[in-house]
Amino acid sequence: VCVDDCPWMWTPTPTDTPEPDAPTPTPIPPTPTATPGCGDRCTVVSLDQVSGAPGETVTLRAHLRARRDQVAGLDLQLGFAPDLRIASNRRGRPDCQIEDSIAKNASVFYFTPHGCTANADCTGVKALILALDNVDPIPDGAALFTCRAEIAARARPGRRELAVSVLGASDPGGGAIAASGEPGAVTVLARGAQAISGASGGGCQTGPAPRGSALPLLLAGAAWWWRRRRGHGSR
Repeated sequence: VCVDDCPWMWTPTPTDTPEPDAPTPTPIPPTPTATPGCGDRCTVVSLDQVSGAPGETVTLRAHLRARRDQVAGLDLQLGFAPDLRIASNRRGRPDCQIEDSIAKNASVFYFTPHGCTANADCTGVKALILALDNVDPIPDGAALFTCRAEIAARARPGRRELAVSVLGASDPGGGAIAASGEPGAVTVLARGAQAISGASGGGCQTGPAPRGSALPLLLAGAAWWWRRRRGHGSR
C-alpha cells in the first residue's frame, strides 16, 4: 500500500478563502437648506434697531420698502422677545400708532393670541394696515407705524429681536404681493450706557406666508366700493 509520495494521489492546492463582498454604502441625503426668500425682488417690512436700559420704554418704527410693488395694504404679525414686549395703552390694546402720512385710517392693532391678557400672557401683536375710503399705494420708503416696547426691569444687557412676519400684502385690486419681514432689535444696555436709535433691522425673515389672511378680500371690497362711489359721483 502506498503511504507516502504516491504518484496517483492528488493533493489540493490551498487557496485563499474568498472575502465577502463589501456592503454597498447607503447614500446620505443632502442636508436640507432653507428655501430662498424673495430677497431684493419683493416688498419688505422692517423695524428699527434701538436701545434702552432695563425698565425703560422705547419706540420702534416700521418701514416699507415696496420697490416697484403697488402696496395698498398689509397684514403683519410682530413677535415678542424675552424681557421685551409691546406696551399696552389705557384701553388694554397695543400702544401702536399708524402714521397719518400713509392715510390708512382703518388700520387696527391687537394682541395675540386671541383672548390673551395684555401685560400677562400675550406673545405678539397683529397689525392690519389698510383704509376703507381709498386703495392708494403706500409710498416706497414710507414709515408705516410706531409701537412702544417695554424692557423688563430684570432684563440683562444684550440684544433682543422682535420678529416681523408678513401674513399678507395686497395691491389696490386685492391681488397678493410677495413680501417678507426684517426683525427689529432692542439692545438692552447696562445702566449708564449711551442709547442708540433709528437704524433698520437686520436679516430678512422669509418663507411661505401663512394662509388665512383676510386682507385681499378686504381690499378687493374696498376697491369695489371706491370705484362705485367714484362712478356715482361722476353722474
